[in-house]
Amino acid sequence: MAVGPGSGAAALRWIDGTLASRPGCLAAAVALGAGGCLVGLRDGRVVEATGPGGTHGPERAAVVYAYLRAGLPLTGTASLRVDGRPGEDFVLRVRAPEGATGRG
Repeated sequence: MAVGPGSGAAALRWIDGTLASRPGCLAAAVALGAGGCLVGLRDGRVVEATGPGGTHGPERAAVVYAYLRAGLPLTGTASLRVDGRPGEDFVLRVRAPEGATGRG
């Protein structure tokens, strides 16, 4: 998984470019403002993880990856607990990859 900075359309372009230039990479994640995260998957899906609080993209990207590995749906509410701190709820949703270059 590759992680890079960005927001909006620039984030989606970075995801597309990263997956295109790294054939073995299955996911690329971009931390967004307010603690959100976009995770682009090799199959073309883009998962958005949003919620309140100060948890940033890399932690949320790790949860998206864990959901993928466990075969869990990438929609709904997830809870993240880091280093024994209380859990933080956030929302996972698959969204249409606006402006994607077709990663299939």
